[in-house]
Amino acid sequence: MAVDVGTDKVKKTAISLGIPENTPNFVSGPAMALGTMQASVLDMTQAYATLADHGRYTPYTLVEKITKEGDTVKLPDRTPLQVVSREAADTTTSMLVSVVDNGTGTAALAAGHPAAGKTGTAEQDRAAWFAGYTPDLVTVVSMMGQDPDTGTLQPLYGALGENRIGGGGYPARIWAAYTKTALEASEPEDFDLELEPGAAQSPPPAPAGGYPGAVPGRRTEPRAAGTVPPGRRAARTTAGSHRAARTRARAKARTRAARTTAAPPTKAPTPEPPGAPTRAPPRATTKAPPKAPTRAPPKARTPARTPAPPPAPRASPRAARRRADARSPSSWNSGEQRNGTAERIQ
Repeated sequence: MAVDVGTDKVKKTAISLGIPENTPNFVSGPAMALGTMQASVLDMTQAYATLADHGRYTPYTLVEKITKEGDTVKLPDRTPLQVVSREAADTTTSMLVSVVDNGTGTAALAAGHPAAGKTGTAEQDRAAWFAGYTPDLVTVVSMMGQDPDTGTLQPLYGALGENRIGGGGYPARIWAAYTKTALEASEPEDFDLELEPGAAQSPPPAPAGGYPGAVPGRRTEPRAAGTVPPGRRAARTTAGSHRAARTRARAKARTRAARTTAAPPTKAPTPEPPGAPTRAPPRATTKAPPKAPTRAPPKARTPARTPAPPPAPRASPRAARRRADARSPSSWNSGEQRNGTAERIQ
């Protein structure tokens, strides 16, 4: 959204709300939507105070009055200045109310007053924030991990016995405890909001002590199904909300898909003219179900035969005759040549 609106406009609006222009890492770019600037807790309180006061910026001060020898010293002018429209500021408040009601800041409900707020957790849990406000009190709580020697930010893993520290944890719980004590003498007051057309309405404040049967940490009350709680505006989920718009878009897509895949309408039969011969209705034919194929039983397997050894090589006829002559006694005393050698028997 920051890119669509324009990062320069986002930076200009933040400066109008009270963020100093010389804040470290306050650079116009897509990453600014992730909270990369290093604003102080006091500067963040100033910006949220502008939203709580319906878009009117009033410079903060730590001094209300100075007198010297009976004379009052004039302080710098603190006339409120409308820096954003009331509708824009109140619509933002309505969105931040939903963060406390059913978002990441539900721990702030323990304050017992209608509240709007935002949680924030830095990369690697090096800082955790909760910035919240009621109609008459703005408070920002920040927890930061810091090396005591170098002052560099360090992760908060394991701090206060927790595996991780997020803005919806201890910061929101500290905010709720402080706000409850600070406003214990005042009655809960609902936000007086003038919203942009189509924006969701904010819920009414919870009664003192919570709703009967309500779950701690939740703004819920028992009611009949399909009814709106007493005093709650039914326009909380109006047609202009983002959730309703997405639901309508999905419904339209399903309708178009159903129209595309639906079968074409069948044409009604034309009535026969009077006096025309009556046609017999077609016979209903029934088909016998196909027979299931029968499989022949498997043949019994015969054990494999052991292969016979290969036959011995046959000798040539000449070699056979020579062996026969060698075995014959009549040839022992002869002087014939055998195998190319002359032999004489003495």
